[in-house]
Amino acid sequence: LMTASKRVLTAARLDLKRNFLPHLCLALLLVLLTPVLFGLNDLDTQGSAVPLELMMPLTGILLLTPIFLPEQDPAVRDVVAVRSVPLWQTYSARALYSLLFLCLLPALLILCMGFLRSQVTPDLWLDAVSSSLLLGGLGALSYTLTDNIAAAYMVPVLYYVVNFGLGSKLGTFWLFSAMSGSSASKLPQLFLGLLLLAVSIPFRVHEKA
Repeated sequence: LMTASKRVLTAARLDLKRNFLPHLCLALLLVLLTPVLFGLNDLDTQGSAVPLELMMPLTGILLLTPIFLPEQDPAVRDVVAVRSVPLWQTYSARALYSLLFLCLLPALLILCMGFLRSQVTPDLWLDAVSSSLLLGGLGALSYTLTDNIAAAYMVPVLYYVVNFGLGSKLGTFWLFSAMSGSSASKLPQLFLGLLLLAVSIPFRVHEKA
């Protein structure tokens, strides 16, 4: 068991360095651009929701959509095929560290906003994570179904754009509810995002078997 765990951790560490780092850098850049695009000083709770809801969901697209992407490279696919680590473990490890950073990035922004005397609450963090996970889950499942990275990015981006037009008609799946003054829970977004991600992994493993 220890040997198997070590193999998984070694594979995850290599993948984190070689494949995940560029996507993480893009997501981090998005967070760093947020203070440039929005004033973060002395915001009330509703005002604090604006940068969080507009920017943080995009990090979910960047972090979760490409978790199956490395195997598109034949060289990587050949290496994975001869590894002693099962493919489902590789994908699960990628999903776990992607989820970790998906949770950390809005926390980083909220910490910055707190230092700038804006009113931030744990609910705003949970809302940001939920929306990020929903869009990321949509991207991961779209890539699984289409095997096309452009289409995989397009689906969650399209849903993001549709939210501007449909607004509250989307109910609990409205990404921008908090900045519009609604106190509706975004937990359904969190659970749906987790479900989409969870479904995409075994589906992808079966497809590549």
